[in-house]
Amino acid sequence: MNEFDTIIYNCYLNDKSEIVDIGIDDGEIRAVESDLDATASNTIDADENLVTPSFTDCHMHTDRSFAICGDRHPVGNDYEPDAVGLRSSYTHDGFDDHFSNLSVDELTENIVRDIEGAVANGTGYVRTHAILDHVDDTMIMEATLNAREELDDVVDLQVVPFLAGDLLSNEAGREQLFEAIEMGLDRMDADDLLLGGIGTGSGEGKQIDQTIDEWFEIATRYDLDLDVHIQDHGSLGAYIIEELIAATERHEYQGRVTGSHCYALADIPEQWQTKTMELIDDVEMNLTTCFSSTPCDWPVREILDHDISVGHGTDNTHDFIMPYGVSDSIQGILIESIKLTHFEEYAEDIYYYQSNEGLQALWSLITHEGAEVLGVSDSYGIEVGNPADIVVLDEPSPEWAITRQANPRFVFKRGDIVAKNGELL
Repeated sequence: MNEFDTIIYNCYLNDKSEIVDIGIDDGEIRAVESDLDATASNTIDADENLVTPSFTDCHMHTDRSFAICGDRHPVGNDYEPDAVGLRSSYTHDGFDDHFSNLSVDELTENIVRDIEGAVANGTGYVRTHAILDHVDDTMIMEATLNAREELDDVVDLQVVPFLAGDLLSNEAGREQLFEAIEMGLDRMDADDLLLGGIGTGSGEGKQIDQTIDEWFEIATRYDLDLDVHIQDHGSLGAYIIEELIAATERHEYQGRVTGSHCYALADIPEQWQTKTMELIDDVEMNLTTCFSSTPCDWPVREILDHDISVGHGTDNTHDFIMPYGVSDSIQGILIESIKLTHFEEYAEDIYYYQSNEGLQALWSLITHEGAEVLGVSDSYGIEVGNPADIVVLDEPSPEWAITRQANPRFVFKRGDIVAKNGELL
């Protein structure tokens, strides 16, 4: 009789209709079968509920976490119609002040706290973006790498340093970016380090084409994949996406680029939208979206139909961009379902994202689709030989997990229980 470290009995898997048992040994899944005839030092009864691979959070900004915390009300969150917004000086000044009052250790603690919350909610894989502009040194990158090392036993963490300001003319910022990249290459696996950026339009005086080419020049120099923010709407945003696609071909970077947000896919006419998605598929570009900012018309269904890998992120946690504090992928996907069921136009499939098929599609964004975006799909999923990165829920299916907001009873990382009932151990 086989002996395992842990056996999880009476499991439903998303891709199986029958109940199975899962045997875990030495950090790996060693058996997935019905009526497993084996013993283990630790056993868990899933009670005929869903056992899922750990969630993937493809887009976070953990360096900015909790920037508006500390007082009875959220700091700097007053409504000022001429000052608020993703690119306002008000927002950036707030972050500048926030970081000026933090030490590396304090910033590390904030990042750890944010990611620990994600892990407690079932997340095992995170990609976080680190905006370097707010300080004149590498404090933000250093704190992010410190947190990554501290959390190594509970999460796989990818890091994306970038400049939010002008990349072309800011020589000091460029040197800061290079130093951050080299620091990352010294302290982490190169596969988990990417280059980021923001492709904003002429309102900030950026030269779009030259900036995109500069992204690729730097990425090529260090042999890094790219994950860049495309936040402009309408024809401007679509132009930036198309230029990113063209640069991907020029630099032979197929399969190595992620476009985060890409709001313009919701704004442009259907024929243009379809053509853009075909081009994205041709260069194997990945996409990510986030519950807090997904446009209600963002074409998740159509993107998946084009075989484009698309992941989901929880984005910002209690900071000057978003006051929300939800590093919880299941809750994020519930919000996506509600937002995407929009009533601006009463389409024939208006309730698609509330149907079983639609909920399953959204579930894939925080599981297997997200794993494709993060480049971990070869070792991801509940299959023999894969790392035992597993979440035991208290609902029997993704549909019920989303609509009834399942509780993560047990969260495993490489075979060890790292969280229980929403609390990190």
